[in-house]
Amino acid sequence: CIIGTVIFAIASFIVHSANQPAPSWTTTATVTRVVDGDTIDVEIKRTIRIRLIDCWAPERKLDNRLPSSEQAAAKKAGLASKSHLTLIAQGQQVIVQIPTDPNGNFAQSLTLDRVLGQAWLANDAKSLAEKQVAAGFATKDR
Repeated sequence: CIIGTVIFAIASFIVHSANQPAPSWTTTATVTRVVDGDTIDVEIKRTIRIRLIDCWAPERKLDNRLPSSEQAAAKKAGLASKSHLTLIAQGQQVIVQIPTDPNGNFAQSLTLDRVLGQAWLANDAKSLAEKQVAAGFATKDR
């Protein structure tokens, strides 16, 4: 039951933290596609592209913002990051949390046709972002 899962997820965040979580929208979802090392598509009622918070992975395409001497290595790292996230998340059930304002709106969490949020594999204390950072495929800070 989605409602039960959402209530459990919210209760888990409160129990695991001395502070209550910031207002957010939380639900279960299934990872349908790994776009790159810090972005996944999840299916709730429809597919939503989520940019993982606190997870900065190299791009999987050539990044023209980098010097040309660094672009190939960055692309290779981006593809490796995507491969790792695909390995751990593709097809898995996740709990998604999208920050909202106190009124429940998540307009401030929209960026580049994506929603900023976090995702956890079911029954896992580490978020996908934390897993990517811990495995060396992303950094917490840009």
